[in-house]
Amino acid sequence: MVARGNKPAKGGYVISYGFVSMILAVLLEGAILYVLDRHAGVGIYRWWHDITHKNRLPVSEDRGFIYQRKANAKFTFAIVVTLIQNALLIWRAGTNPLAAAISIPVEVVALLIGFYLGPFLNRLWERRRPVLDVVDRIESGETTVAGEARKVVESIRHHNEPELIEIAPLKTGEVQKEPAPKTEPEPDPRELIRKFTQRG
Repeated sequence: MVARGNKPAKGGYVISYGFVSMILAVLLEGAILYVLDRHAGVGIYRWWHDITHKNRLPVSEDRGFIYQRKANAKFTFAIVVTLIQNALLIWRAGTNPLAAAISIPVEVVALLIGFYLGPFLNRLWERRRPVLDVVDRIESGETTVAGEARKVVESIRHHNEPELIEIAPLKTGEVQKEPAPKTEPEPDPRELIRKFTQRG
């Protein structure tokens, strides 16, 4: 909505801010759902798969409702989640059904993008324990920030150092022999004469 003088109306700020906030919230929701599915949904999906399919899911195969699923399955799951959310908003919060119906396609796309952002959030979640352990050691006085920084620098330096290959030393008086060059056998003159006469 644009008011006179090419200045956005107050309602335009509210609509644009609410729209962007909704998209960001749905993106974060999709990433969080991926993390939850990665850690808890795999077991639930295995149970659901075994009771709804004739062949049980192999033990070596980890699969969730989102994790290790193809794009079509993720898209279907995003539609189901979006419909359930909007139904609850209409029923409990009194949301306008028309506004909810209009926002469904945007929410589905944002939720689907959030599923693909989930692996990055999952890696951050799995790395939380080492970071929290360092913070606990610093707070308890077992170490300092400078000490932990020194450990990080040393680990990076050790990682970048070239790997040295040890060569076994020669025994006393032993001379390293080089492989003899390959020599081709000399051609037979009679064979050369026979080939020359055949050409003619």
